Amino acid sequence: MTDKLRQHYIDLLKGSLSFTLWWPEPAIPMEVAASAFPSPIRQTMIAIAQCMKPLRISLGYNRGDITKEDRDEGRPYFSAYADTMIGRKRLDNIQFCVEEVIKEKVPGDFIETGVWRGGHAFS
Repeated sequence: MTDKLRQHYIDLLKGSLSFTLWWPEPAIPMEVAASAFPSPIRQTMIAIAQCMKPLRISLGYNRGDITKEDRDEGRPYFSAYADTMIGRKRLDNIQFCVEEVIKEKVPGDFIETGVWRGGHAFS
């Protein structure tokens, strides 16, 4: 595989994991977004969404305060779609570190550990 093709594949993978291929991010279904709110608001949001279902109207919630830079930096934001929340810049750093280890022929194995859609830790 050529280096250019390999890099395109890795870029596509990072964009998919971070959901940065899509901008703006689609609205989050109201029932999902409701979980981020306190109980009275959450219950109201769920009730409204359920009332709209028979009419085949889907309500969504979209945080308008999230910028593309926030997503690239991995700043905290609520995403119902991303498989990782660390952002493109941190994914780029992981790629750089892995490529350096391979280039320098450092002996040993990789283990990647992380938490639910959170950060990462290499050892």
